[in-house]
Amino acid sequence: MADRVTAGVFGESATLTIGATSTTVKGLFDAPSTREEVAGGEAYVIAEPARFALRTEQFTGSITPRTDTVTVRGTQYSILEVRPDGMGSVVLILGRG
Repeated sequence: MADRVTAGVFGESATLTIGATSTTVKGLFDAPSTREEVAGGEAYVIAEPARFALRTEQFTGSITPRTDTVTVRGTQYSILEVRPDGMGSVVLILGRG
């Protein structure tokens, strides 16, 4: 992902919903994707989940995986995992449904 320090200023807008509270935030979105790899003569398809990186100062409260959501580019995603970077940003691993 690009420099997360600038995510709060230069990212795209999304709606982060924690419990009953919705907040507009800015971050860096990576859409879900797939890629092919070949190893040891075997071909594999690897699915990469959607991700959204943002600065923690943009929201209050604690994100609860599998309960809270992010809506970005008109699609609502469940937050599957929260990965803090220890420097004031988090990467949210997202899933549909």
